Amino acid sequence: MLRRDPATLPTPVFAATPPAYDAPYERPADEWATHFADFAARDDAAATTRFWGSFGDPGAVAVSDSRDATLPAGEHLVIGDCGGPQQVTITLSGLDDEGSEFAEPSETYELECPGGVALDLTTERPGIPVRVDPHGGAGACMVRIDPEPNLALP
Repeated sequence: MLRRDPATLPTPVFAATPPAYDAPYERPADEWATHFADFAARDDAAATTRFWGSFGDPGAVAVSDSRDATLPAGEHLVIGDCGGPQQVTITLSGLDDEGSEFAEPSETYELECPGGVALDLTTERPGIPVRVDPHGGAGACMVRIDPEPNLALP
């Protein structure tokens, strides 16, 4: 093993003051983050499964994907609402044999925003995945599966 005398090791040099940096980057606020929050908090928005929110911060928009494996096989009503982008694509189906992906065939619906749609879906296996694609546009969505009979609209 090679050994060095500590006196011959290089001495690190530190700057007396840290370098100056520009102000930290501040991402613009997501104006759609709470778009459906007040409506979702009301009792008349109850559904077996529901999710809502924005598609992401400006410049970081993404597809909204949700899966509920607890829903029984059979007939379901899916209500989709959107705000913001010109159009979203809603894709629904039952879950595949592994219970993780969309089973074929899947139902696809193009929805003009702001707007809403009621879709009937019959599944052969338990579970429903839902995908809402804003095609890169900022906005928000709310999806309710098997809502209560006294469903109110946002």
